[in-house]
Amino acid sequence: MQKIDFVLTWVDDSDPAWIAEKNKYDVKQTLPSVRVRDWDFLIYWFRSVEKYAPWVNKIHLVTWGHVPTFLNINHDKVNIVNHSEIFDEQYLPIFSTTALELSLHKIPGITENFVYFNDDMFINKDVTPEDFFVDGKPKDIGLMSPILPVKEGVAHIVLNDLQIINNHFNRSD
Repeated sequence: MQKIDFVLTWVDDSDPAWIAEKNKYDVKQTLPSVRVRDWDFLIYWFRSVEKYAPWVNKIHLVTWGHVPTFLNINHDKVNIVNHSEIFDEQYLPIFSTTALELSLHKIPGITENFVYFNDDMFINKDVTPEDFFVDGKPKDIGLMSPILPVKEGVAHIVLNDLQIINNHFNRSD
């Protein structure tokens, strides 16, 4: 089995420097606060990976620049990734979760096979690499799930992603 990395995006919405930077560019406050709110779940996320997926190769924490105080940044499995490492300076700062998600493959040193998590998605029982990849190919229920159009939400993002995936990959493979 090839190595598998986990990727986690996170923002400390209480960081005064981040708030000031965001407010310079987001005068309309268009992002719902729930999309960037830190619910203090991060410590539990790391503990769940430690307990239920100790086989993971590396955890890449993608962040604006802040780091949780509890995190041992010197741990050999932890890699702090600043937005500036995956975006050219002309596109910074980035406050769009969608832009971040579409650029995770640019993380320096990331494995070919990686699993993306939000900070509110937990592993709550033992998992194996085969729960995520089989023969080097990702297992994904999104390709088989119906996506219903909604007036508000992220369904259009998922639909666009699936269209691109389906244009490049045979569903039966």
